[in-house]
Amino acid sequence: MPEIKLTPEEIRYISLFQEVTRANVKDCVIDNENNRIIFLVESKDMGVAIGKNGRNVLRAKLILKRYMDIDNVVIV
Repeated sequence: MPEIKLTPEEIRYISLFQEVTRANVKDCVIDNENNRIIFLVESKDMGVAIGKNGRNVLRAKLILKRYMDIDNVVIV
């Protein structure tokens, strides 16, 4: 399996997102062109990442001051 190397900026975003949502983030992609961050979480953590009525996503969005997408990772 290829090794994933994270930049300090990606590590900071993952840490902040995990702190706010309590979801386990596997990776993130910073899309500067569209001013967004894409977080990859395991399927079992999707509900926690989003939160009731999207509350966790909204809180993270306000803290990070960027749009974000959350996608699930299938672990094989």
